[in-house]
Amino acid sequence: MPSATERTRLIEDFILDITVADIPSQVRERATDSLTDLVGVYLAGLAEPVSQHVFEYLKESGQIRSDRGCALIGLGQRASLSGAALFHGTTAHALDYDDTAHPAYTHPSSHIFPTLFSLATLTEASGEDLLTAYIVGMEVEGKLGACIRPGDRNLAMHPTAIMGPIGATAAGARLLGLSRHQLSMALGIAGSSAGGLRANFGTMTKPLHSGRAAEGAVAAVLLARDGLTAAENILETRFGYFDAFRRTSQNDLERDLEQIGQLGVTWELLLDYGIALKPFPSCGASHPAITAALRVRERAAGGTIASMHVGTNELASTALIHSNPTTPLQAKFSMQYCVASAMVDGQVRLGTFDEGMISRPEVRDLMSRMVVEIAPDLADDAEHAARVTATMSDGSVIEEFVPFAEGKPVSWFSKQTLESKFDDCASRVLAPEQASTLFSWLQDVSHRADLGELASLANLG
Repeated sequence: MPSATERTRLIEDFILDITVADIPSQVRERATDSLTDLVGVYLAGLAEPVSQHVFEYLKESGQIRSDRGCALIGLGQRASLSGAALFHGTTAHALDYDDTAHPAYTHPSSHIFPTLFSLATLTEASGEDLLTAYIVGMEVEGKLGACIRPGDRNLAMHPTAIMGPIGATAAGARLLGLSRHQLSMALGIAGSSAGGLRANFGTMTKPLHSGRAAEGAVAAVLLARDGLTAAENILETRFGYFDAFRRTSQNDLERDLEQIGQLGVTWELLLDYGIALKPFPSCGASHPAITAALRVRERAAGGTIASMHVGTNELASTALIHSNPTTPLQAKFSMQYCVASAMVDGQVRLGTFDEGMISRPEVRDLMSRMVVEIAPDLADDAEHAARVTATMSDGSVIEEFVPFAEGKPVSWFSKQTLESKFDDCASRVLAPEQASTLFSWLQDVSHRADLGELASLANLG
């Protein structure tokens, strides 16, 4: 029987030993798209109140620095490494428009990239180095998520907040070239940075989970490099990570080894439903239903809808917790609002969640005639499959079923779709020419020698 510590050893081996040549070209291409998408979403998030609050916090705590630290992308200022990671991570997740990972159900780029961007200031890391470390973090986080399946979890915990510090630390440790012992200590430190509550969905604290994951990862990597100690084998040791975040005390060694053993064999960016870009700026659990609603709307051709029914999976109900949202942030976690907006407007975009939009009478009226419930045949679905049914005033019924959202690896964004989303996001703060230049730079990131160019290209001033 393999020893329990093989789980940690396998992860450490992957982080330390993977080479550029080991990573398939399509993985690198899709990782480049994910990184590009993340920066676009981050730029749109700069205008969000949560980003302004975090910036003020950094100022008041003395973390804004004029001559050293990490550049704050787009702001023309610098902050401490951990402060920059907190700001970048929170801002990147502020709109809930950043990528997702299944079955981890995390938002990997929103904490992995900020961790790497901060730590890169300590090295002469190239774009190639950053991209490789970025992929390492995505892979570790994804395989960890496969070990702690939704049915095993304490569902009160936000997966991004519990798995993010580990994935981001794996990426950062790779970028800085930590030794095996330092890596073990870094993972141990990161394990104690994990934690975040779903009750905060629909508030400014939800995006803070990504910021804290990145902040914790930067601290874990630097503290471990400098000799801070932690428990070894943090995943499986008694009172360690698995004991804390699995809902039961079951330690399924065989299954864990099978999943972790896929590091470097299967890739999250090539799995049918692994890393995915978001087509809509709302909780991912709403996306198949939004797509289904848009199709129903097209077929309804302006007819009068008497009632609507949305059937989806059980997991969606743990994320879409606001049936009657009163704020734009709550609306992002409301199946009723997202579906009604799709039906009324024929789209769900950034402006859908502007202040004042959620109180529109036509949207509220449709929400009042909508039933959302777990469909027995979809209850255990892992991709938030949705069936949307509209009963028309003449008694006819229009139904659409969508098994998964656009943007999954099995239905990856085209370059045109990627650039269109990027431009829409960046247009909140950048001129079109500047956004176009930045998009091109990001799409060629693996050939960039100076990562500092990113901050200057995105400078709002």
